[in-house]
Amino acid sequence: MSTDYKTQINARKPEMETKVEEVIEKCVQFIVEKCGNGLEALVLVGSFSRGEGIVYPVNGKLKFLSDVEFWAVAKVSEFASLRVQRVGIEKEIEKHLKEQGVDVEVTVGITTKKHLQRFKPCIFTVETKRFGRVLWGDKNILDYLPIYLYEEINPIDGFILLNNRIVEQLILLNKINSEEAIYQYDIDRGYIQIVNSLLAFHRRYRSLRKQKKDEFSRLFAGMDYLKENASGLPTEVEHTFDYLNNSDGKALSKDEALSEWKELRNYFKEVWLYEAATLVGNKSYGLKELIKKFVSIPDFKSRIKGWVKVLVDKRCSILDARYSMRDLFRTSPQFLIYRQAVQAYFGNETDRAKIQRITQKWEIIVK
Repeated sequence: MSTDYKTQINARKPEMETKVEEVIEKCVQFIVEKCGNGLEALVLVGSFSRGEGIVYPVNGKLKFLSDVEFWAVAKVSEFASLRVQRVGIEKEIEKHLKEQGVDVEVTVGITTKKHLQRFKPCIFTVETKRFGRVLWGDKNILDYLPIYLYEEINPIDGFILLNNRIVEQLILLNKINSEEAIYQYDIDRGYIQIVNSLLAFHRRYRSLRKQKKDEFSRLFAGMDYLKENASGLPTEVEHTFDYLNNSDGKALSKDEALSEWKELRNYFKEVWLYEAATLVGNKSYGLKELIKKFVSIPDFKSRIKGWVKVLVDKRCSILDARYSMRDLFRTSPQFLIYRQAVQAYFGNETDRAKIQRITQKWEIIVK
C-alpha cells in the first residue's frame, strides 16, 4: 500500500531530488551495516516517504529541515540490543553525513513484525501503511501493519501529539536562546502540528499538506471557541502552507525567531485549552485547573503500560524524578512529563537547564 514518494506534493526543487536520494541511500547503507544480520527490513517513513521533506542548499551544503526517519524491523532475538544501539547509530550517521557537507537529523525507530501487527490506529500506523517505502529487506514487511481508516484514529492521539510538539517547542526555544540557526520552517512546522492535532482530535486527519489545508479550513469554520479565541490561526496556517511551497530557506534572526515563537505559543495555548477541556469534560476550567486535571486523561491500561516501561528501561535510572504510589493509579509517567512541559511552556520558562531536564525525561520515557 506504499506509493512512489516522487508523485506527492514536494516543496523541493527537482534538481535536489537526486542529492536527497543519495543521502537517503547512504543512511540505508550505514544502518544496514551497523545492524548486521539483525534486521528483517528497513522502511523510510515520515515526510520524506510522503515526498514532503524540506531541504535547502545553504553555503554550498545541504540543510535538511525535515528529519529523515526510518523504522528498522528487527529480528526478535536482536530487538533489545538494537534498541540500546539506536541513539548511537543515529549520531554516527549524522556525524558521517556532516563530514560530507550534509546537515541532517536522522531517526531510527526499532520494531519487530509482531509489534507491527499490534499497532493501533494511530497517525503513524495509518501513514506508514499508505506511504512507507521499504528500502531494504522484506519488501512485503508492511503487510504486517493493520489497515486502518483515518477516522479510526483516537482523538486522544491528537492531544498527545500536541503535547509532544509542546516539548519540541521548548527545545526550539533553547536553540533560539543559544543563537543557533533558526529557519522559517522551524516555526512553520509548529502550525502544521497544530493542524495535525486538531484534525486527529476530530477524526478528520489527512496526510498530505494540500489535504490538511483543505480539511482544516472546513473544520475551523465550525469551531466557535477557536474562532473567538484564535481567530488569526487560519491566516497563519494559509501562510505556512504557501511558504512551504515557495520558500528559499532563509534563516531568521534571533529577534525574529523569538517573536514568531511567542506568537505561535499563543495559538498552541488556545488549542491545548480547547482539547484538554474537551477531554476532561469541563469547558469551564481555566489553564491552572486544566494543568492539574488533564493528567487523569490516560486510561488505566495506558497508565500501567507507562509505568512498566519506566520500571524495565534501564535508561530511566538516570532520571532525577520521584513518583508516588498515588501517581501510579491516577496518571502515566508520560503525562507527568507533559504536565511539566506545559507548565514551563505556558509559564514563560526560559531556564535552559530546567528545559533540558524536561526534554531529557521526554526523550527517554516518551520519544
